[in-house]
Amino acid sequence: MLEHYSRHGLELLLERLGFFKQLRDRGFSHPVLDVAFGHAVGGDHTIRVFGDAERRELVMELRLSRNRRVVPGMDVLYVEWLLLQNPRAAFAGRLVPLPGQEHPGLGMLGEVAAWLIVMCETLGLDGVVFEPANYYTAALGQHRLRFLEPEEQARFEALHDAVAGMSLADAERTIGEGGVIDKATGEPVRWRPAPMVVPVSGRLQVLVTGPSYERALAVARGGVRFGRVTA
Repeated sequence: MLEHYSRHGLELLLERLGFFKQLRDRGFSHPVLDVAFGHAVGGDHTIRVFGDAERRELVMELRLSRNRRVVPGMDVLYVEWLLLQNPRAAFAGRLVPLPGQEHPGLGMLGEVAAWLIVMCETLGLDGVVFEPANYYTAALGQHRLRFLEPEEQARFEALHDAVAGMSLADAERTIGEGGVIDKATGEPVRWRPAPMVVPVSGRLQVLVTGPSYERALAVARGGVRFGRVTA
C-alpha cells in the first residue's frame, strides 16, 4: 500500500500538510522520518517521526495496513496503533497521564487525520478505520470519526453525556472504576472497543451519515440510558 510513496514522498506530504512545521513550532527543529514498509499484501507499515536528528525523541509512531474486511465491501486504511507524544514535556498539576501515556500529547491529531485522509484520496480508499482502546481516544476523535455501527455510536454518546463536564482524565478514571451505570440494569458501563471511521468516499459517508444510519442511531439512542453513580 505505502509502496505508492517513497520515504521522500511521505516527507514532502508531511511538509505540505504542515506536520513538520507544527513540530518545529514546538521546538523540534530537526524532525526525522523513519518508515518500515510491510512487504506482504495487506501487511503492516510502521511510520515513526523523531524530533531530533539523533532519533532519541520519538514524537509519532503510526502502524497501519490496508483492510478489506472490517467494513464489508469497502477498502480502508486501518490504523492499528497511533502514538503522539511530546517527550520534552512532563506531567504536572492538572496535566496527568491518560492510559498508555508516558509523555503528554502533542495536540496534533488534526494534522495526522488530514494526512491519512489525503493518503486515502490518493490511494482510492474509502476511509480510515481504527478501534479506540479507551474512552478518551474516542472522545478526542469524536468530531472527525463516527462508530461504524449506530448502536455503538449511541452507546458512546450516552457514555459521553454521562461524564459531561469532566476532564478526560477524570472521565476515564470514573468509567474505569465503574462510576457510570446502565440505568436499566444498574450494572457498571465498561468501555468496549469498536470500529470508528473517517469516511472519505461517498459510499462510506452514506453508510455512517445517511438516513438509514441516522434512523438506527435514533432508535438505539432512545434505548440507552447511562448515568453517574451518586453517593
